[in-house]
Amino acid sequence: AKAMADLKRRTQELRDMDNEFMVQKAKTRQEIERARLIAEDETKSAQERLDNLKKALELEKQTTEQEVALAKERVAIQEQEMALSENMAEDEQELAQLKARLVETETASIKMRRRVIMEVNALEREIAAEDKARRKAKLDAIKKEEEAVKKLADAQLAGEGASGRNSGYLVAVSYTHLTL
Repeated sequence: AKAMADLKRRTQELRDMDNEFMVQKAKTRQEIERARLIAEDETKSAQERLDNLKKALELEKQTTEQEVALAKERVAIQEQEMALSENMAEDEQELAQLKARLVETETASIKMRRRVIMEVNALEREIAAEDKARRKAKLDAIKKEEEAVKKLADAQLAGEGASGRNSGYLVAVSYTHLTL
């Protein structure tokens, strides 16, 4: 009798959690889709897109963990129910279906996470490539200025030899400009 009362209580708690989760899952899905929409918006910075993709991944992970926990509880309740009564073919089929849904939920989660992780990796590679291109452009600009300053200095030194004047001030100004 106590076991049956406990089972009834667990079944009611599960029903309540299922109802609450149904609403929460819908809200979370909406938030995930919003984050994914921003992640796909190429007018946003790559970092902002990456942050939103990671947010979507984390929300999906939390939702799936909760969904799996509820599915495991359903299986446990069914097993307890079967232990307390004579098992009918329908009971065994129900248990098999519950276990199958649990595996399907976990599999869907793994697939979705893999897909989002691949998107995160692609975005991280994109950010790294953009950073590398920016650094290269800066380095190229610095090298170009250094070459211009060197040419100017060489020309001034060649002119000094002929005139005997010191024009080191102009070279120093050029180097100062380089650091700005």
